[in-house]
Amino acid sequence: MRRFIRFSSSPIRYRVVAALFVVVFLSAISISYFTFKQFESSMIHQAVEHMADIRNNRIHDIRTSIQKSIRDNERFSTLPAVIKDLSNHNPAEYSETVSNSPIHNAIDQQGEYYDLHDLFIISTNGNIIHSMGNEVDARTNLLSGPYKETQLAKVFRQAMQMLQPQISTVAYYEPSSEAALFIATPVIHDNKILGVTAVQINWEELHDTLTSITGLGESGEVVAGILKQDKAYLAPLRHMPSAELDLEVTMGSSLAGPIQYALQGDVGSAFDKDYRDIDVAAAWGYIPELQMGIVVKMDTEELLEPVEQMKSITLIIVAGILLIAVFIAYLLARSITAPLARLTDSTLRYAEGDISVRSTFRSGDEIGQLATAFNVMADHLEEYNREIRTKNLALIKAGEVLEQKVCERTATLAAANEEIKSFAYIVSHDLRSPLVNMKGFTGELEYTLKEISELTERIEEKLEQRDRKTMHRLIQEDIPESFSFISTSVAKMDHMLTAILTLSRLGRRELHIESIDLKPLCDEILATLTHQIKQTGTTVELNTLPVIDNDRIVIEQIMNNLIGNAIKYLALDRAGNISINAESDDNGITINVTDNGRGISEEENDKVFQIFRRGKHQDVQGEGMGLAYVQTLARAQNGSITFESEENVGSTFSVFLPLNSNFSNKPEV
Repeated sequence: MRRFIRFSSSPIRYRVVAALFVVVFLSAISISYFTFKQFESSMIHQAVEHMADIRNNRIHDIRTSIQKSIRDNERFSTLPAVIKDLSNHNPAEYSETVSNSPIHNAIDQQGEYYDLHDLFIISTNGNIIHSMGNEVDARTNLLSGPYKETQLAKVFRQAMQMLQPQISTVAYYEPSSEAALFIATPVIHDNKILGVTAVQINWEELHDTLTSITGLGESGEVVAGILKQDKAYLAPLRHMPSAELDLEVTMGSSLAGPIQYALQGDVGSAFDKDYRDIDVAAAWGYIPELQMGIVVKMDTEELLEPVEQMKSITLIIVAGILLIAVFIAYLLARSITAPLARLTDSTLRYAEGDISVRSTFRSGDEIGQLATAFNVMADHLEEYNREIRTKNLALIKAGEVLEQKVCERTATLAAANEEIKSFAYIVSHDLRSPLVNMKGFTGELEYTLKEISELTERIEEKLEQRDRKTMHRLIQEDIPESFSFISTSVAKMDHMLTAILTLSRLGRRELHIESIDLKPLCDEILATLTHQIKQTGTTVELNTLPVIDNDRIVIEQIMNNLIGNAIKYLALDRAGNISINAESDDNGITINVTDNGRGISEEENDKVFQIFRRGKHQDVQGEGMGLAYVQTLARAQNGSITFESEENVGSTFSVFLPLNSNFSNKPEV
């Protein structure tokens, strides 16, 4: 973030160069990246398709050659000379010496014609009657002789059992000292099997087909593999020419994945590891006739070499584009910053106080418009400056007059405030004297009435019955009732005068700030109200209440009045529930007292804090001064009191008291 702020405050020429560099760089990199990826994808696709084509061609050539050899051997098995020779074969006269009979010459001619490595005529008991190659396997028995476990013996037995041509897998054949592949065809005449003709495919021809690396570059090769006992045997190997079905790979290992897929009968292409544990791109397939897998592959490094070359060329091109972009950005930035520097110099001189300076730059572009706007602004500011100086003088004079009036009004308000306080005191004090006199004379009259009552008892026998009743009513009922009204009114007036006097004195006491724990303070107040709480069945909940710095007497008066009011105005038809909590913030503390009492109707909302007002609940004792006291105490601290109420549901009174820092200029409450 700091680097960004530092960059945003650097000169414009640097930011323009940097911005254009970033835009060109990102554009060039993005275009190069997508072009490179497309080229890479195209190269890989073409290479994989090319290897897949080679794989298909190799498999087609091998299968075609195998099918041709099968057909040739089938034709050979039907030759009259072969049938005659097998029909005339007598095992008792069988000799291990190679015969030079005409059929042997026919075998030689047949092998040369079809380009075979060897061609055999085998009797039903396994004797090799004739062999074109005349190798060590000639004149041996395939059922009991030394080569009974070879692929030739196996394919002979299969042909005898299945009565149709059979193909062996590729395996090393000792008599030929090389890998060998055999095709055996049964010789059947007049629904009787006479023997088997077998051909040994010229391995050199298959080897040349497999080892051809035309179109596969320096690292490409074609690998064939056969499966024996969960192991793959590979051949031929370009990078290991001495291995001829000798290199084995355990199926399921991480090496030679493609040949493993091929031996499982799969056909596909992908990137994988070869038998050297090198990344290659490979296409593989399966030759079912030979139970052989074939893989055409090329090293990934060689395959992607053109891509790497293109990457280098692209980087050189991008670097050149960036150099050109930086040079263009420098010229562009210079064309912008040079006039801006001249305009900045004029602005700084103007800011230093030379209001007569004007920009001399002229141009039709935005900078020229900015210079013109600067000159217009400077002219207007100069004119405004003159007007301001003129008006400032007038304001100074008006301010002096206003200040004098404010001082006079402040003194008048202070005197009026003191007069109001004195008036409240005088009224409450001086009115109490007549009340005391009225209370005293009422007592004298009650004593006098008692004496009159005693005197009337002596003469009541002389009065008529009607006059006696009238006199009794006046003395014992009417006059005492009047005395009671007078006493009650005097007592009520005395309480009201006391409340007014108390209200007038609330703002005259010096504050004593101390730390106050609201919870113990509320517990003390609730203890004094235990009788009322039990009588009304009220539950009081004290929630989180903090420690505050304030005047203890002020807080006690506020909490006493709020809690007392909550208890007084509880509903008579349900158990009371009162909750007290406090909320603090950076400005101060708000104390909330919530009850489920009678509530306040909407038409009484504006009268709640008036003195001697108790709303329509006249059955509640008190003078109606509690909330007026709380409001006066809160306002004296620059605080406030508010409420929310719903009739027959309950009320919440909230007193906000500012932080004790507000007391610094308010030593008294």
